[in-house]
Amino acid sequence: MDKLDNQIYEKKTVKEGSKNNFCLVCMESTNICLYKKNFYNFEFNKKTYADWFYVCEWHLKHADFLEACESQEIKDLRQELKNTNEKIKTIKKKIDEEKGQIKTPEWLNNAMSSTGSYITGKLPFSGSKTEEDGNKQNDTEMIIEKKTNKQEIEDLLDNITGKEQQIKKLEESTKFYKLSDFTYMNRKDSLASSLKAKFIKKQPVIQNKKVAVTNTLSFPSAPTHEL
Repeated sequence: MDKLDNQIYEKKTVKEGSKNNFCLVCMESTNICLYKKNFYNFEFNKKTYADWFYVCEWHLKHADFLEACESQEIKDLRQELKNTNEKIKTIKKKIDEEKGQIKTPEWLNNAMSSTGSYITGKLPFSGSKTEEDGNKQNDTEMIIEKKTNKQEIEDLLDNITGKEQQIKKLEESTKFYKLSDFTYMNRKDSLASSLKAKFIKKQPVIQNKKVAVTNTLSFPSAPTHEL
């Protein structure tokens, strides 16, 4: 059974203008090559062969094809991003709940209960100045609180942007990639078939030599005795 690490290839960068440097999947020109030194042991000649193929930036991140062997630092940053996004969702939910809990001013409740109709909405305010000042103060506090929540979200978004840039930079320096099971088996089977065909072709052709057998016909000799 194959070792798991046999599916791990090293990323190499080839020189611009190299021949046949086209992505294995989409055939786009690329200078990225994935290389595996000890890939396949050929049973017929007991030799070990390497494997390599070109891949573009897009398919380098294609999970069905292969995946990066990410460092612990990248994994930690991804977890921090997840936590930050969850925190933003919590703050947004809190803001939405506060919007739904805004109470009708006390003076409006008193006015409506005294008349029993919405027509009182057209009447001038009859509450005390103290109530009016208090309502203004509450509104101001609410605005300040919203600004604080908004600022916190903006700060968290800036934090996310910074982490995403860090991850992108670390991804560019990633050197090892693990092939998917399907890709690995496909590469292995293709190489095995190719090597076997070349091996058989190089074998000397042994022809069966036909030995010509001449059957000598023996005719009876004339009798020599007297009749």
